[in-house]
Amino acid sequence: MTIRILGKDDIPANLELSYLGYPTIRDYTDEGVADYTRQLELITDDASGVSAYGGFIDDRLVAIARAFDFEMNVYGQMTKVSGYGTLAVHPLYKKSGLAARLTAYYEDQAKQQGIDTTCLLPFRPDYYEQKGYGFSTKMELYQVDLKYCPDYSGPYEVRLIESVDELFHCHDHFTRQTHGMVRLLGLEKDHLRREFKGLQTTFIGVYQAERLIGYTSYRIKSLIDGNYTKNYIKANDIIVRDAQSLRAILGFFRRQSDLAEYVEFHTQIPGITHLFSNPLDRSGGYIANGYLQSNRQAVGLMLKIIDPARWLERHGDRLSMPPLTWDIEGEIVGRGPHRVSLKRSHLSSLWYGAISFLSLYRLGLIECDEATAERLRRTFPGDDPPQNNTDF
Repeated sequence: MTIRILGKDDIPANLELSYLGYPTIRDYTDEGVADYTRQLELITDDASGVSAYGGFIDDRLVAIARAFDFEMNVYGQMTKVSGYGTLAVHPLYKKSGLAARLTAYYEDQAKQQGIDTTCLLPFRPDYYEQKGYGFSTKMELYQVDLKYCPDYSGPYEVRLIESVDELFHCHDHFTRQTHGMVRLLGLEKDHLRREFKGLQTTFIGVYQAERLIGYTSYRIKSLIDGNYTKNYIKANDIIVRDAQSLRAILGFFRRQSDLAEYVEFHTQIPGITHLFSNPLDRSGGYIANGYLQSNRQAVGLMLKIIDPARWLERHGDRLSMPPLTWDIEGEIVGRGPHRVSLKRSHLSSLWYGAISFLSLYRLGLIECDEATAERLRRTFPGDDPPQNNTDF
């Protein structure tokens, strides 16, 4: 298989393979096909931040994937990382190792560019875990009755956002303040611009004087077909600077109780359950010993530190990393008097703070002496897990 960057001449074959690879999420209407074709045209633009790779056998496109040029906040430092997505193999060529070859090519290209971390949203978590990708923070989905959302009467004002550009500015500020977040790519901004112009989605912002410091968007959804009086609010990403701006958004939703019964939203904010006097969702779910279901959780973003030595050079000092010898499935990184042994997938989750050292240690997923364990417990407490809402 020959692998190369795809250009405009490859769009028809790329389009066909994209629809074959993801048949249930593609729009087959004329408008949907035209919209996806436009997206592929944007990707061929060098300024899009996205590169399309293709694998060819006898001049036939048989495998595709995309590389995303992300800038991620890694413990306060904006760092280039690479995202990997839209992997698909032609049905006639499946189970022949093409996906693994394309993935290895992608990771090699990223490493040659000086990138130390790759990330993806897994179709098969087990496959990528074996390849060294570790789980990042889970996403939580809540359905909270509006009467249980906290009221808000503080100094911040909630109003409709008038300019999508101020939304981009707010997102960038949040990204620079939040570990794990990445800057918006051109494709994401293009999607938001088109959604902003429509009538179906409402964009609300939290303002401190004339400065946008938080925002979300939402749609009103029907609970019962044919009954317009039974609705709920489906919120999209909630981007907030502080606790008061979060309360301002939740207070806004509370005031919509004449129109909707509850708000559904997803978040990675630790401990958000404590904001609600009753956080139970609509499922009625029960777990043994008297526990009532409050939300659903899902794994998503996975991270792989493809160059641990380079990662340590960039971020080790900010974490006050003790001098250690890291044994990562036979790859030795660092020179220290004490050895730490673990899988690459667990290393990636640990170093990015998605799991605490103590949790890994108690599960027997990391090996070291007791003195080293105490130092690493302080280095990786797991109290600032990465947040990331990028859909790629």
